[in-house]
Amino acid sequence: MGIGGLGIPVNRRKLLLWFQLGTAGYLAYFYFTAQFRTLEILLLTVGLIFAALLPSYLWCKGKVHGLPIIPVFALSTFPAYILPIHRGSELLDQFSKETEAKALLCLIGFFLAITLIWQQMCNNPRKAPAICRMMDLQGSTWLLVVFLISGTLFQLAGLIFYQFGGGLFSLVRGYAGNAAMLATFIFAYRLGMGTLTPALKILLFGVVGLLIFSDAISFILATTLVRLVVIGAGYTLGSQKIPWKSAVVAISLISVLHAGKAEMREKYWNQDGGNRAFSIVEYPLIFGEWFASGVKVLGQKKGEGERDVQSAAERGAMVQILFRIMEWSPSRKPFLEGETYKEIPALLVPRILYKEKGIAHIGNWILAYYYEFLTLEGLSKTSVGFDLLSESYANYGYIGMGFLAIILGLFYGWVCRQSIGVPLLSLRFLFAVLVLSGTFSSNNTMGVFVTTLWQSSMVLLTLGILLTKQMPNPLYVKTSSAPAKDHGLGASERGQVEALLRSKPRRLGRNFEGLKAKRRRCAMNGRRGLFTEKKIKIHENLCAVWLWF
Repeated sequence: MGIGGLGIPVNRRKLLLWFQLGTAGYLAYFYFTAQFRTLEILLLTVGLIFAALLPSYLWCKGKVHGLPIIPVFALSTFPAYILPIHRGSELLDQFSKETEAKALLCLIGFFLAITLIWQQMCNNPRKAPAICRMMDLQGSTWLLVVFLISGTLFQLAGLIFYQFGGGLFSLVRGYAGNAAMLATFIFAYRLGMGTLTPALKILLFGVVGLLIFSDAISFILATTLVRLVVIGAGYTLGSQKIPWKSAVVAISLISVLHAGKAEMREKYWNQDGGNRAFSIVEYPLIFGEWFASGVKVLGQKKGEGERDVQSAAERGAMVQILFRIMEWSPSRKPFLEGETYKEIPALLVPRILYKEKGIAHIGNWILAYYYEFLTLEGLSKTSVGFDLLSESYANYGYIGMGFLAIILGLFYGWVCRQSIGVPLLSLRFLFAVLVLSGTFSSNNTMGVFVTTLWQSSMVLLTLGILLTKQMPNPLYVKTSSAPAKDHGLGASERGQVEALLRSKPRRLGRNFEGLKAKRRRCAMNGRRGLFTEKKIKIHENLCAVWLWF
């Protein structure tokens, strides 16, 4: 089995084992640390945990194919909703038990619905196309380097390029940033394959390092996490192994920075009424201070340190926002009836063509002011994050959440299905990677979600015009008109198994072609008896099962 039909072998048993161990570990932690007001809330929370883990189980089990977009999206429920309820956050004490139970039931229904739609669309692997648009690595390296460097310059320099004008500058910067993200993924994939030259390796580590630091200097780690995950995914797909040592180091550093970001925000965010801009020269001092702050928080006494880290995580969670919206609407605040959605079509038009274009975060501002999270004065200084679920209920209630589940299920299912049976550097798979990276940002309204995906898609379309061309799909295998036994494999996967066996005949001693030739010789010599037939059939099954697991 290959991820998304890449032909990269995946050990489903090992994936399922890791999933089971992780689930068992979290359930043990849940059992000893859970704090709930009533038994009803406890049971509903357990139901939400299983609803959020179900997509990951189906994917690890091999019941659903393609990139794990829905599993990643569902796992974002843990920091946003499950962990604050599990820990008994003090921010939730202001809400009634009825509101909490109603919200948990809505979340369970939402994730079960979106999982069902996704499973129905991707449970059978699609047939690999004979021809697809793919990137030519040899002829595109220099252009990818340009994209990576230009995206870094726009990220670092910012106002140096003011001569482009506001609208054009915003457009170019968005294109450059998204192009740099795609270039990062492709170079990470080539690094895993071992095809990067020493000069390109130095360039990759230096430029991407600057990008990561410039993302994190705002003391918001969401974009940094997305970039690190994109790098890790590209390297893993290229090398066919997970870089555990690098992953542990990255998680440790992010944990320390996460613990200290509240103090850094309090110190630097309120100067001059906004966020302070830092020069590159100040980066080492700022990050050194930030790291020391995180170590100090983690090194405090257990109760005080845990409260500081937990309060920072609670402020970034979505659960208290959803609870307030569901408690206030429609009794205290009428539904917005699409007020946050009506500006989305205009957001897709470049500002240089439409001067009155709004901003993508207008939905956040409307919700924050309407539900009294911020005053008009506070909107100019800070922001409050709202996710797609909270926004859908604020607009149309239960009907809005139901339609959101259908729309996201169909969209994510279609993207997952497009990623099956195509190479990693094809346009289809790269688009799926863009959609997957967008699922890590849980505090985005529909306006931010659509505009970000739209800009990324336009960048990918530009790259497709410049760097790709129609090529024969290496994963395409012609199948005969007669039905064939697939030993439990789908049509495209069976073709991949046969292709892999042909490419590696020495690993097993004999391949399918050799078995077919032996069967023909046996038939010609009249020696195709029961014993020989069973022996050949057993060997064929072993070949398929060996590659499958």
